[in-house]
Amino acid sequence: MDAPGRVVHPLLVVALVLVAVGGYLLGSHRGSSHVAAEAPPSTTRSLSSSGLLIEFPVSWRRASTATAIPGLALTHPVTLEPSGTTGAGLITGELPPGEAAPLPAGFLAHLNGLPHVEVVNLVSTQAYRYTSIGLPNFTKAIDLYVIPAAGTGARVMACFAPKRLTPASQQCERIVSGVALTGPPAETLTPEPIYAKQLSDVLASLDAERSRARRETASGASVAQVASAASSLAARLSAASESLAALQPPQLVAPAGAALASALRKAGEAYSALAVAARAESLGEYDSARTAVGTAESRVDAALANFALMGYGAA
Repeated sequence: MDAPGRVVHPLLVVALVLVAVGGYLLGSHRGSSHVAAEAPPSTTRSLSSSGLLIEFPVSWRRASTATAIPGLALTHPVTLEPSGTTGAGLITGELPPGEAAPLPAGFLAHLNGLPHVEVVNLVSTQAYRYTSIGLPNFTKAIDLYVIPAAGTGARVMACFAPKRLTPASQQCERIVSGVALTGPPAETLTPEPIYAKQLSDVLASLDAERSRARRETASGASVAQVASAASSLAARLSAASESLAALQPPQLVAPAGAALASALRKAGEAYSALAVAARAESLGEYDSARTAVGTAESRVDAALANFALMGYGAA
């Protein structure tokens, strides 16, 4: 005879089921908490400023006051700095619009010569990178990154440190390399080969002609020498201005092209006036014309420097 089957009370079955379900839920909750606890913390922070999205390590922070660079007036400047390090960091901001070159004339006037320039690729755009910047009254080593935009002010980033190749400055360069634009894409900054060749052709012999005219119009030259040299250079400058104005530059280069064409035309007018004054042998007019020539030559040099700052060599 078979043994009688064990009778399990229905309430006991319900209780066992509830215990099993409760244990599963508790284990599931504990498991999810364990996974969340193991998720690594974020190692970066982000800042959106002046049309740029900047990601930087959590070991960096936003400074309470922005570091100022002499001659470089930035709109809405922000400074990021590494914790525990003084005198180093990253400055970002926007330049006022209306300049013919990536760097403003007021800033260039502070420098001991033009900086070295190269076009570098960032995550989503290109930038002009300026190094070997001789800036009196600013004792820190500084590298500038400029992202120009047609019709608006250029975005600027500056890595600064007590000296070059410090851990802070190298970390700053890595931050800059990952910067992305938050607005429309910028134009290509790499010099356009066809326009570069045309520009070189226009200016090929002009520098030598200017040097010769300066020698021949120097103190001690005869009236005939001054008049001949000034008249010849006036014609060359005028022709170069017309040729340059006829070229079709890239959009970002157009303001620099217009500025150079204007400077060459005005220099031609100044040398023409010098030739007239020399032939008339009018001392007052001659002195005034020589002063005007000096001013015009300085404007030509500044206009040529604009091209050098955009990677067009010693234009």
